[in-house]
Amino acid sequence: MSDISSLGDVREKELYEALIRRFGRNCVYHSPKIHVHGQEKELGDVVVLALPYMIVFQAKWKQMTSDDLNSEKGEVYRKRLIKTLQEATGQFKELAVSLRQKMSVGLPQVWIPNSNDMYQFPLDLVAHVVPVVVVDFNDKKYDDPEERFGDIPPVVTEVPAQIKSWGIVHSFLLRDFYRILDQLFTVGDLLYWLQERERLIAGKKRAIIGYGELTLFAIYLTNYPLWQKLFEADCVLITDSDCFERATKDWSKDFVKRQEIFGQRSFLDAIDDTMVRSLSMVEGVDRNEAILSYLSCQGRLLCCTAKTKCMMSQKLNSHLHSFRKNGKAFCGSFAISSEPMPLMETAFYLGVAPYDSDEDALEYCARAYGRTLAVLRDHGLAKTADEVLVLFVQSETHQVFCLLRKVSSIDYSFAPDEEIVSQEMYSQAKQKMNLSEWDVVHGDDMVRP
Repeated sequence: MSDISSLGDVREKELYEALIRRFGRNCVYHSPKIHVHGQEKELGDVVVLALPYMIVFQAKWKQMTSDDLNSEKGEVYRKRLIKTLQEATGQFKELAVSLRQKMSVGLPQVWIPNSNDMYQFPLDLVAHVVPVVVVDFNDKKYDDPEERFGDIPPVVTEVPAQIKSWGIVHSFLLRDFYRILDQLFTVGDLLYWLQERERLIAGKKRAIIGYGELTLFAIYLTNYPLWQKLFEADCVLITDSDCFERATKDWSKDFVKRQEIFGQRSFLDAIDDTMVRSLSMVEGVDRNEAILSYLSCQGRLLCCTAKTKCMMSQKLNSHLHSFRKNGKAFCGSFAISSEPMPLMETAFYLGVAPYDSDEDALEYCARAYGRTLAVLRDHGLAKTADEVLVLFVQSETHQVFCLLRKVSSIDYSFAPDEEIVSQEMYSQAKQKMNLSEWDVVHGDDMVRP
């Protein structure tokens, strides 16, 4: 193997490990493969799966230095760097073909440490693909914001026809991406940043002069009103090359506070642990179906931004406290986020109930589902929500019951009116539902964070 290939493999593994450190092992896959006409093809160097999203990374190393880029042949080296990004983008074609043909791919059960066990994942469960290419080279001056190289296009402009429907292909210098990743806490945070980045760069024809990846991210992170104003401008002039460094230094206490609030384990993390443990109890032909149900429910929770995740964890804690204090038979709420989320089509209901069996749990879920439909209907959101995720915690054992259900227009006819909701009566929906209509995940007794 050449030195260049070896260094490329090292960067690929480093990216994989960085994503695991940030998002956990249960959603990150290293170089997953698919078999096409007897040949093994790579879906991507690293894949983050958070249904219905799939973020696919291609990582490349380029044998050059910052001195090369600043030499008389600097333009030649820059073109080589851009060509590397374009070549990486071409590797997304295999995934595009596989998605179009609705193929299945064997993926490792990454939630089991050191396991070689595979499961079959149907790619038609993926509704949104987010392609990202990252490139690295020997930039000796990277630590100096005035001197480091940042002159690569924020998106790859020449892309294969097969992937144009995905939106833009994001491109980053690898070390820039690591620093951005350090300030994002959930897959939802990353998805939302990429959506905002795409909206700024591709949403309107505007000139961005002096583009600096870290500077734009610093504005987004520390001055969101200013970030919003950028969308109104026809031309954006960026002059603060050290904006990110100054932000992390001048507001270091705020950054530490963000880490303390959003970097700690939450109630939802503990819930994911219980769902993973429950998978070990399922064997035989039902195991693959149980895994897909887990991925569907887990993916929606992964897509929550850190603020939304924190809010939902606080709600569940509050419901448990209210249940113990008041002894209610049912505590729950519709989770409406004031923060933007990448997954706007999913409505969440969080509840606590003293169920003793799956049948009891389903009745509570039916009531919660009916309540959620009523809230969506009464707030004019019926046309925006495509699915409802109901998450219940057993009041005594903290056992978890998580369900995901697609919403059809006829379901709203079963939603209770205000009087039925106020009386906490069962929704008519429970008479029309059965367990086979849901993606259901059981969790064992939860250890609270």
